[in-house]
Amino acid sequence: MGAGKKVLIGFGIFALLAVIAVFFVYKSITGSATVTAQINVESGQVLVNGQAAADGTRLKQGDVIETGADGQATVILYESVLVSLEPGTKITLDDLTRQHPQVTQDGGETWSKFTKLSGVEEYSVKIGNSVASVRGTAFGISKDKLIVGEGNVGYDSDGESFEAGEDEVVVNENGKRVKRIANAEERAKIAKGLERSLQRIKHMRELELAKNKFLINRLKAAKGWNNEEIKKFLENADEGKENIDDLVNQSPVKAEGIQKIADHTREIRKLRDRIRQLQNLSVSSPL
Repeated sequence: MGAGKKVLIGFGIFALLAVIAVFFVYKSITGSATVTAQINVESGQVLVNGQAAADGTRLKQGDVIETGADGQATVILYESVLVSLEPGTKITLDDLTRQHPQVTQDGGETWSKFTKLSGVEEYSVKIGNSVASVRGTAFGISKDKLIVGEGNVGYDSDGESFEAGEDEVVVNENGKRVKRIANAEERAKIAKGLERSLQRIKHMRELELAKNKFLINRLKAAKGWNNEEIKKFLENADEGKENIDDLVNQSPVKAEGIQKIADHTREIRKLRDRIRQLQNLSVSSPL
């Protein structure tokens, strides 16, 4: 092989390595890896497989999460499904398939919010002889009651099937499952569950902001913002006073992380509107 050909081959290899390096740098800047399952410890005693859980602990299929009498926590699946545990609740992560994660709930009470932000198509929770399956909704479930806050929930219990919609309840009354409209107390519980979901999505947005410091700093420099000003922009966007698409459009590159931040903000705004609707309904038509 001639010296010239060796030089060309060497240059070609160098160029290929340079392209690969640039690709990985680009992906590290614009990409945003989705965490399969993690826990947000909110208060009190929270255990994972019998051991005290730290906030942000990564979870895996088969893990058992329990809250003590003073414990509250939210399990976040694929940064899309939020499963909030009330005190004295136990769940098992049965299946962490991205398309259709499934959990078993052993007593207690959970509030689930399905955001559809990261490719999850369906989510199911089993409690006793009951199974609730959803494709984008918010609902609370305990042994004897299902409360739907958004969307529709397919609910199979002791051989009976129900389709419950927004502000509807399926409950065991006098030994029989019935579907009815939520009363004032149950609407207040829906509003509380949605508010908790809103706060957890805000937490997810903070995590995403932390993962994308480089791009956020570039945006701040382009806009002449400091940390307080970008925080204020997001708060205003939550209220519909700013257009969150401005953040996406002004990003120096098309970045998955920036898009996630925008999607979180849209979900927060939608939840705020829904909570206000429930509050107005409670004032205008108390039961």
